[in-house]
Amino acid sequence: MPGPPPNAPPKRRRAACALAVLAVALPAACGRDDAAGDAERFCGEIAADPAAVVSPPLTSEEELDAALAHYRMLADLAPVAIEEEWRDLVLNLETVSTVVPGDDDSIQRAVAQAYATERSAVRVSEWLMANCSIDLGPVATIAPHDRVRPAIDDPDEGPGDGDPGDGDPGDGADEGPGDGG
Repeated sequence: MPGPPPNAPPKRRRAACALAVLAVALPAACGRDDAAGDAERFCGEIAADPAAVVSPPLTSEEELDAALAHYRMLADLAPVAIEEEWRDLVLNLETVSTVVPGDDDSIQRAVAQAYATERSAVRVSEWLMANCSIDLGPVATIAPHDRVRPAIDDPDEGPGDGDPGDGDPGDGADEGPGDGG
């Protein structure tokens, strides 16, 4: 697309620049018909073949390419609530596709990427259960991703609720003078 002549007034140059940006950005923005994803189809695709998500066959280049194509198709359908997390899982599989057998560096990159995307895998699994009633089973992780219970304020209180005199162990009700209470 030719621009305005160099001696054109500034307003005309800005308009031509804006038009050039739109010419590039508009097709990119329209590349996906439904910017919000398609939750119903996303759920349906996963429900139809959960094994293709949980443990796709990856023993050959063809199987790996098919798994990547499936994950990328699902990325186009992923609802906004988990779109970023699903794209993390695509990146994880793409990283696995670069592993060279026997090459420790490529294996370590894949392991590091798997670790980095664990939280995304847990989030996607939780979303599928809550919104699609699809249970993919436990997500194998290196680090625990359960919510951590808050610690008690006073470690000397023990398992009691801290209410003195109610008989809970560690609240001092059953301790005499000099017994630490």
